[in-house]
Amino acid sequence: MPKEFEGESFVSAIRLYKNDIYVANRGHNSISKLSFDGRKLKFLDAFYCKGKTPRDFIFHENRIICANQDSNNVT
Repeated sequence: MPKEFEGESFVSAIRLYKNDIYVANRGHNSISKLSFDGRKLKFLDAFYCKGKTPRDFIFHENRIICANQDSNNVT
């Protein structure tokens, strides 16, 4: 999570893509991008998922497609 985030957030999906780890955050309503060097996770960035409560996501042609549960949309 970004350092400035305050509140609760829960993981709903984790994916490996092009040597980075992506995590859907329910509460922060984002997808975080992390790197892993074999010992430590490093937060790289977070992207707003354009919906509420991301349930799952996939990669398609260098895009992330995200299904959001509480806003009932796919972005």
